[in-house]
Amino acid sequence: MKLIPNLFTLLNLIFGCIAIVFILQTGESIVLLQQEGFTDVNLPEKITWGCFFIFAAGLVDFLDGLVARLFKASSAMGKQLDSLADVVSFGVAPGLILYQLLRVSYAQEENGLDISMAWLLPAFLIPAAAAWRLAKFNLDDEQKSSFKGVPAPAVGLVIASFPLIMHFQTFNLQFVFINRWLLYAIILLLSFFMISGLPMMSLKIKDLKKENNFSKFVLIALGFIAVINLKWFAAPVIFVLYILVSSTEKYVEEKFSNLEGRYAMIVGILLVIANIILISIFRSDFFALDNPTILMIHITSLILRILIGLWIISISNQSGKNSIIWGIFGFLFPAITLIIIGLKNLNQKKAQTFS
Repeated sequence: MKLIPNLFTLLNLIFGCIAIVFILQTGESIVLLQQEGFTDVNLPEKITWGCFFIFAAGLVDFLDGLVARLFKASSAMGKQLDSLADVVSFGVAPGLILYQLLRVSYAQEENGLDISMAWLLPAFLIPAAAAWRLAKFNLDDEQKSSFKGVPAPAVGLVIASFPLIMHFQTFNLQFVFINRWLLYAIILLLSFFMISGLPMMSLKIKDLKKENNFSKFVLIALGFIAVINLKWFAAPVIFVLYILVSSTEKYVEEKFSNLEGRYAMIVGILLVIANIILISIFRSDFFALDNPTILMIHITSLILRILIGLWIISISNQSGKNSIIWGIFGFLFPAITLIIIGLKNLNQKKAQTFS
């Protein structure tokens, strides 16, 4: 059983190696449209496949830790192996992506393919910073529930999204990521984030208690909404949100942990008002899921139902009620359940005051 998590980690490494092979393959002509005509440049054709394998490595990297906790098979060797695999999949492979994007950037110019390699070498700051970040992580026993510096997988995945944004022409941003000055700025910024001591939250969810996971639930909800609306551009947006939520995590969770049952009634009343307004605006079209706006409203509603259900479970636990039953009611009928729970908590506090 102890070998199973390590096999997942090795799969992460293999996916990273495959990604490097695809990133370095050449053969396709990329046409760069310009005002005065076009430039035909012979550059890597399978870089997008390399990006998909980096995302696959990210999935496996998440699963190896999950499997290790499930089988209680965490080990010192597994920790070292995981870092070595991450250097390849989220350091070397993304660094080569930036190397190729810099080549594309310079290839737009006259004699651009003859550019000195020195102008492309900054791309390798990414694998160097990733190796530095992971070495520090292995020596620091304090980075168990949170991180110091942005994790290498987060940086690797956001870089892997750039060619996919270009390939699928998301929001017509395909030429943004071949601006060499922007690429240099991204390299410096991401490298700094990795080696800095910036406090970053871990995305490991060990329980469903809101005081331990509120910031994570917020990030997951926002990330889900971003993916639906922004497609591949969601990756850079989620990366920025990850940094912002991490920097405010402690403050937000301290405030959230002070919420009591009386706020449940207020939120419930606001939900009732919001439902009345939405139904009055859309009327017969409220269940027309082929309408993107209506679909987005229902997806947001589903996310809110999940978050409210978890909140109600927490409130019910504090009040000694049957938390799971209340959580189910909270998911199905969030507004009504919040009002009932709020009233019950207020009555309970009054009874305690008079006694």
